[in-house]
Order: sequence, then C-alpha cells, then structure tokens
Amino acid sequence: MSVRYNREKIPFRIVSETPIQGIIKVPGGKTHYFKTSNESYGNCVYTVDLPWSTEDYFVIFAGASAATEARYSLGINTAPSQEFIGFRDFAIYEANNDEEHAYKIENRDSIMAYLHAGDIDYYRINLGNEVPVVKLVSDNNEGGDLSLKLRHDFASVNGSFATARTGGQTATARGSYGAGNPFGSKTIGSKPFHYYKTGSRGTMGNTNTTYLDLGTGAGTILKDAANGYTLSVYIRTDGDRSGNGSFVWTFSTTNAMGNSGAVYFPVNTGRNDHDTTLAGSAREKRLARNNMVTSGEWIHLAYTQNGRTEPDNAKLYLNGVEVRSGTIDILPADISGNLIFNTLGGSCYTGDYNLSETMFADFRIYDTALDAGQIIGLAGDLAALNSVTWP
Repeated sequence: MSVRYNREKIPFRIVSETPIQGIIKVPGGKTHYFKTSNESYGNCVYTVDLPWSTEDYFVIFAGASAATEARYSLGINTAPSQEFIGFRDFAIYEANNDEEHAYKIENRDSIMAYLHAGDIDYYRINLGNEVPVVKLVSDNNEGGDLSLKLRHDFASVNGSFATARTGGQTATARGSYGAGNPFGSKTIGSKPFHYYKTGSRGTMGNTNTTYLDLGTGAGTILKDAANGYTLSVYIRTDGDRSGNGSFVWTFSTTNAMGNSGAVYFPVNTGRNDHDTTLAGSAREKRLARNNMVTSGEWIHLAYTQNGRTEPDNAKLYLNGVEVRSGTIDILPADISGNLIFNTLGGSCYTGDYNLSETMFADFRIYDTALDAGQIIGLAGDLAALNSVTWP
C-alpha cells in the first residue's frame, strides 16, 4: 500500500437567475474570466476548481444591464443556494464597488446577492491560514476514500462485461444492441472518458430490452450501508422518456415488482424522483424535483441520505447543486430480502420502459452521505463532457 500527499483544490461555484459575468483574481496574478450559462434546471451555473492559497482571492461581478440584472449566489468550497424564490432583501449582501472595501467571504461560506444594472460587486475570499493536505491512502482505493464502495468507470470492458474500478464487481450489458457496442470512450484533451450506452426503447421483461445489470453484489454493497449512502452518476440521454419507467438506477429484490422492496430513480417526462420502498409503489418514500433532465446534454445526478431521523437527511443534487431536500425515514438496509436486481437504465416493474439511448459514466456508491463540497467535486467533469460532440 502506497501513501502520498496532495494539495487540495477549492471549488468556486456561482449560480444566477440569468447569465452574468465577471472575473476571479487568483493570488499570483492569474485571472479567470467567467460567465454563468444555462443549465437544465432553470438557473445558470459557473464552476472552477482553484488551488488553495493563504492569500486573498477576489471575485468581481459586473456587466449587468436593466434586462439582465439578477439574483445570484456564490459558494466557496460549498454548494451555493439556487432557491431564489423568497429572496427579496437585496441589501443583505450588498457588495461594495471597489477592491479596497470588498465584502469578505471565508472558506465554506455561501452568500446570495443581487447584481444591479451597471453595478460592480467585489468580494474578497480568504480561505484561512492552514493549507489543507489530502492524504491518499491507497493507489487502488480512489484516493483513500474508504467510503467509496463501488465505482464503474467503464474503462475495463470485455465484450458485454465491465469490471468495476473499485468494488470488485462485474456488470453485464443485457439485451440486444444490434451492430452497436454498449461500451465506448472519447478522449477530451488528454483525458479519456468511458461510458455505457443503452440501446433503443423497449419494455422490461422483453429479452431484447437493453440495460446494464450491475450484479447482485452491487445490491449487497448498497444494503450494507447501514447509516447512510450516496449514489452518483453522469448521464446523457437522447431517448424517448414518455410513459412509465426511464429509471436511472434500480436496486430491487425482484425484476417483477409487486409489493417488494426497492430503491429507484425514474426520470421520465411525468416524474423525476428518488424513491425507497419497503412494499411496492404504494409505499414509496419519495424525494422529487421536476424537470431535472434535459435531452442532448450531459448532467450529473447524485442522491445522498444520512440516517433515518435527521431533518432534511436526504438530498438530491443536479450538476453539483442541491435542488431538493427532505426527510426519508427508511434506508436500503431496512428492505426485507436481498437486492438481487440492480441496474443502470432498467426498471423493476414489468412493462416499464428502459431509459433508452442514454450514456452513463462514472457510477459510484458510497456508504456515507457525502457533503455538498464533495458532490461539487464529483460533478467536476461536466464542462469537459459537454464541450465535444457525442454520437
């Protein structure tokens, strides 16, 4: 087992109602120009990971007109708020208009403010005096994060089989892909991105319907997360999502759901919600957020749950930003029976449609609820993934 140390990078994340722009002045003289861009959940986002420094950074917002002035949120090493409804006191964080009097923000702060037409908002960012060091325990354990129990990056494939990078599991591409290959890759810059892709639309129970079978071991990993868990994945869908089904992931005691237990995440045109049930659809404990998925672009989805009783213990994230929270009082560990039908793109309800024509990348299971800053890190490849044309 090798041990090494790396300096940490800190995510700067901005969310706004409409596209706004500005610069980030980094210690040492480097300047990042930014403009928030439209995202599928209605707001605009910009994110960048910057090296830690004990000296001050400056974030400067400018360039709004009467037509584009907007509410915005800035998060430093944490997720910014994007729930602007109800924010009316625009003077709470009324930033000063020059560097000398810039409003001060510290590590893990998140603020909400309003950029007026013709205004310039200055923020001074201080990350503290202690430079963090991240200890990486093992080369084959994803940076020593012992809570990461399963990771499919689809880099190791053989025919219809994919071997997990972490977790020792093998996934199988089920159904008929015609002349196509269910696994593929594309190099962006110098970094290869690997993916699994479902085929054409079909109903569950039909042997030709495509989905990725994660194997029974994946269900055991999820059910063993006794105190909380995180599920995380990138997807890009171009398929028809009308009707029932279109599940991102499924972990179920059966492939023909009746009154059994399961965890699943439908993203069809009628509902986008993460569900845990002990006895079929009638007893779903649901965390819902409409319109999370837009066809034709990569997005990052994550669900975290911390225990059973804490208020807002369950959270949904889209592209690194928390979009819904609530209290869910059951965990996969509470389901009676083994989780034996576990998929990406498949449903545990016979007759449901698969999530067709959809690419999946970097699927992960953690046996703890990651925090907002960690989720931002998991979504860090979005800009690269959306910078190129995909098949």
